[in-house]
Amino acid sequence: MKFEYPKDLIYVDSLYEFKISFQDSIFYSYINHNNNKQNNDFFKGKLNRVLRDFKQKDLDSFKVQIIYKPDWLNYDQNSLMFYGMPTYDKFGFDSLKFALDFLDGNIFEIFILFEIAYKNSTPKLTEKKDLILLQDKIAFYQLKGVDNDTVFGDKVLYKLKDENLYNWISLDYYSGLMKLYPSEKDVGKHMVKVLLLDMNGSFAEDSISIVVMKRYWVANSNIPDTIKIDELEEFSFIVSIRDTIFYANEKRLYNYDELNAERLEYVELEIEKIKHTFNDVYNNFESVFKKSFYFENLPTFLNFNEEEKKLYGKPTKKDCAFYKSYLNYKNSTGDEYKKEFYIFVKRVNYKPAPTKLIVDNVKEFYDEKNCSKESITLRWNPSRDENIYDTLTYIIRIYNQENIFEFQTNDTCLILPVSILQKNSEVKAKLYVSDNYDLVYCDSLFFNINFKKQEITKDYYIMQNYPNPFNGETTIKFGIPEPSRVKIFLYDIMGKKLYTLYDDIFEQGNYVRTINFENIKNLSSGVYYIQFQAYSLRRSFNKVIKAVYAK
Repeated sequence: MKFEYPKDLIYVDSLYEFKISFQDSIFYSYINHNNNKQNNDFFKGKLNRVLRDFKQKDLDSFKVQIIYKPDWLNYDQNSLMFYGMPTYDKFGFDSLKFALDFLDGNIFEIFILFEIAYKNSTPKLTEKKDLILLQDKIAFYQLKGVDNDTVFGDKVLYKLKDENLYNWISLDYYSGLMKLYPSEKDVGKHMVKVLLLDMNGSFAEDSISIVVMKRYWVANSNIPDTIKIDELEEFSFIVSIRDTIFYANEKRLYNYDELNAERLEYVELEIEKIKHTFNDVYNNFESVFKKSFYFENLPTFLNFNEEEKKLYGKPTKKDCAFYKSYLNYKNSTGDEYKKEFYIFVKRVNYKPAPTKLIVDNVKEFYDEKNCSKESITLRWNPSRDENIYDTLTYIIRIYNQENIFEFQTNDTCLILPVSILQKNSEVKAKLYVSDNYDLVYCDSLFFNINFKKQEITKDYYIMQNYPNPFNGETTIKFGIPEPSRVKIFLYDIMGKKLYTLYDDIFEQGNYVRTINFENIKNLSSGVYYIQFQAYSLRRSFNKVIKAVYAK
């Protein structure tokens, strides 16, 4: 008889069963030592008949006699089935012994040794959902795992499979609490793999889908690129900033960096779609201005009231200029906004007053080589301007036949070289004055340039200055008979030398020179002396004239 039974381990709290089955065979054989083929065939035929008759008999009838068995194991006589479920207190080894009593009188004893072991189940997540996170915002998620195995008390441990790959996720090993803090580089979809372990070392792998929404920030102010303020105007401007933060899946929006002002409406429509699709991913708020809101490089005439958010001031004439300033703002989440703008204070301009043009020393000139040093002095009285901080520029245009010359000066006189003018011609001079805003025509006059042959002087001389007394400028005329060194000094009434007017080499000829007393510092009205010295290799000359300066 051949008896079969299961050889697997028996696990705690697991159903164990097996059915008794066996093979019972009886056969006879006759051994022929002569090895005769005919005899062998005879015995084979005889054996087959015996076996056939044996199978037709009820040889499987038997009675089971239990010798000893575990108390958790039961036996069903009808189904010939042993069955049972061991509990924790049966952990270890146990055995079963029974006998099979057949009808033919044969008895077989069967002994089975059981090894009862704990059965360790694999933990798993009982609840899982896709997570939608916001960039730069902290979120928490509780993993919930279970282990159906009662031996270890359903204790599940948690661990990230790729910890180095997700440094923005931390997972508590014992509680399964996830802390997530994604940044901009983590925007997108992630399949995060999680390992669930039990105390006996069994583990399972699962994954969670995480979508990180990109954070967009838009800030704009009502301050224009250029603020125009009129001089002496009471200026007041209420400043406001719109600060908007929203979150979106990049696939649902175009690249925000490429959006311009005309497409802002489209963006807002997309945001509305996102609000309906994803909850808690949109946040729009008006900023509260505190110390984080301030101006940089404001002109001194402007002030800012933080409480009223008001920019105010009143520029004066001296504030008329172009200024570059900055508006700086920082919200509670650390976003910084900086707006560059310009402030233009426009002046109330008054045109400068016209003035008269005077030719000071038009005379006849001598057609000699020294005439290249001759000049004509054009002068005028200062113009007046109600804008006291204006800088006045005088423009003189000289028309001489087909030639036009233009000169600019801030002074009230112009020394015009004779050498640039045509000989024996008419000259027209026009005077303009500008305050850099308006150009005003003042006056014009005509004069002639006449040349004649110069009379050669035979002696040194200096003539009395004219006009005398004078206010501002006076003219002296002197003659040089041969190349000489000429020095002209200015003395006060006490005989103290004040200034060297000329110290130069002069060729033979007659000369006219203008002395401007206003260009000499610290001169007051009074009597002064002009000393004229000239000397050559053969002779010298010295003379003093009296000049009266009346401011």
